[in-house]
Amino acid sequence: MHFALDQTWHQRLTVAAAAALTLAVVAGPEIATGIGALPRATPHDDPRAELTDLGRRALDGLPFAYQLDRDVVVPAETDPTVSWLTPVPRERIEGFAIPLGVRGLAPYGYLGSSDLTPGWAREIDQDDRVLSDVGPLSFACTRWPGEDECSAALLIEHGEDYFYLRSGLGSETFLDEGAPMEVFVFDALDGPHRAQLVLGGLDGTLTERVVLTMETGAEVVAWTSSDVAVADETIWWALVPRPVLTATAYGPDGAVLDEQQVG
Repeated sequence: MHFALDQTWHQRLTVAAAAALTLAVVAGPEIATGIGALPRATPHDDPRAELTDLGRRALDGLPFAYQLDRDVVVPAETDPTVSWLTPVPRERIEGFAIPLGVRGLAPYGYLGSSDLTPGWAREIDQDDRVLSDVGPLSFACTRWPGEDECSAALLIEHGEDYFYLRSGLGSETFLDEGAPMEVFVFDALDGPHRAQLVLGGLDGTLTERVVLTMETGAEVVAWTSSDVAVADETIWWALVPRPVLTATAYGPDGAVLDEQQVG
């Protein structure tokens, strides 16, 4: 009895499906969609379609890799293909390293490759849009062996050690007395989104405020640190979602100490 009922319903469903298919063919895609047909899959429905072949291979084959818009991000902290060779000795850091509260991004392979890197991964280039999440960034002034003065550097942390992401930031006169403010922009992460770390510095400790003006006219007030990483100098930084046009440093009386074009 139950078999006969199931068979009857099966026949009715078959007839209904055939009728719906016929209606869809005759009436066109508008009617088909209206009766619950699934939309056609297009390349834009699959975010992986935006990736190159090596990008997809990195997404599938590198530990904890994930897709971020058209990029693939690989956390360097857990990536066995990264070579962590030469930490920055603490005695080479002048003053204190300033934690910036930002995670940096760098092209995959920028940190150096270990013997565990597969051959295909060594072929990844900038067109594949594979990036390393290099971890927390810090600013410091580091002194090279034999040098009397330190130079500005952007450091990353791995374990209990610091490593260079960028050393020798700025010109030879950066932070010298009377030298103009200098500004640098780096790729970074703001939670699940890409962002820009805007970092700068200027001579002296009179800077009360640094204001970044965006393309839209919106303003962002940067964090500032004086007399910490570099004696008698001011370092400032901000994490922004879009390009910055200008950076303006103000003194305690509201006077403009310096202004620089960024974008």
